Amino acid sequence: KKAGVVDAGAKGFVSLLEGVMLFVRGDLSSLVSYRTDNGSLEAVAEAEYATDEEQFQFCTEALVRGSELPSQEAVQEVLRHQGDSLIVIRAGEVLKVHLHTDEPEEVFEYLKGLGALVTHKAEDMRAQHAAIKRAAHGHVTLARRPVTIVTDSACDLPEEMIRAHGIHVTPLSLVDGERTYRDGVDMTATDFHRQLESGGDLLTTSQPSPAAFTETFMHAADEGEALVGVLAASTLSGTFGSAEAAAARFDRVPIHLADSLGASLLEGMLVLKAAELAELGEAPGDIILELQRIRSQSGILFTVGDYARLIASGRVSSRQALLGQLLRINPILGLRPDGSVAAFGKAFGRRGARTRLMRLLRDRIPRQAKQLRFGVVHVGCEHMVDEISIELRAEYGDYIEILSAPATPVIATHTGIGTWGVAFLLAD
Repeated sequence: KKAGVVDAGAKGFVSLLEGVMLFVRGDLSSLVSYRTDNGSLEAVAEAEYATDEEQFQFCTEALVRGSELPSQEAVQEVLRHQGDSLIVIRAGEVLKVHLHTDEPEEVFEYLKGLGALVTHKAEDMRAQHAAIKRAAHGHVTLARRPVTIVTDSACDLPEEMIRAHGIHVTPLSLVDGERTYRDGVDMTATDFHRQLESGGDLLTTSQPSPAAFTETFMHAADEGEALVGVLAASTLSGTFGSAEAAAARFDRVPIHLADSLGASLLEGMLVLKAAELAELGEAPGDIILELQRIRSQSGILFTVGDYARLIASGRVSSRQALLGQLLRINPILGLRPDGSVAAFGKAFGRRGARTRLMRLLRDRIPRQAKQLRFGVVHVGCEHMVDEISIELRAEYGDYIEILSAPATPVIATHTGIGTWGVAFLLAD
């Protein structure tokens, strides 16, 4: 209404009813033809948008899960003073919130105290409207967001987060003899873990081809004026190289690539951070620089569940593995800031490994850290997610954000069933 445009859905419904009435009366001559030559269609309707009428800058959305959520009315009462366009929907153990505000972080902090903050985003509406005006002036057929994020399936982000932020994912390949599966499409990480557990022939992983990335870039370019790709560590996979090769030949939109120097939820949390920065209106180059800064102080640690996989991957010798199994030694591995795999310690037994890993986390995370996220990953031992999450909350606060996922085959194929780990992202 503010922009002076017609509600197309309502207009179509009214026209449908008018047509039915005329048909019943037999008065077909009065029917208006809406046929048009597609070539004469306008690109994007340049509706004038009065920015002074929109009080708040960020369109904020969040989804919270919890067994003890407050009532819909209670949440509305707390948030009504934070902005406008407030919508709160409570359905069982799920709470969904929409709000226009200038302080999205305050809203998210409040919601973290209600339960698990499953997804959240804050989009800069002023940047979006600027993109719409550029599209209209340029006769583009679709208004696009300033920056769209691209990644690969090794990031392990939950599907609902990928959808919520409009992230485009290029699947890695899983090779089983003559057959090839697309990771996350034809075979999930959980399926891959079952294959490991069954003791059948081990599938190997293969990087996406440049052609696969080109296809992803084409779809993403339909939605973004520029692309930022956050990809699995070049030290672990050739994925980054394939993306570079595809980007060098792609000229529809600018593409900026970041080597995550990680995998699994370490990579995934960097992808998520990139999406959040893009939604806040940050430029592609600034997003890349911020990701590099954050990665330098973040990491992932994991315990190894299966020496057989370490032997197969060449990480340890058969003699070392036999000694480790006899003494019940659990190695703790991780990724250095340069993306290389390193041994960070060892412990006796699974309980000792958990204690040791938590101590290693404490050594790496400043006590005063505020902008902190965790990701708990596992290979066929989902029960560890709750156990580790409880310890993390006890150490870093009840409201800390914790993601979880089955570990990508890029890690699982080298570590085996029973592996679990913790990724941490420090943005301070």
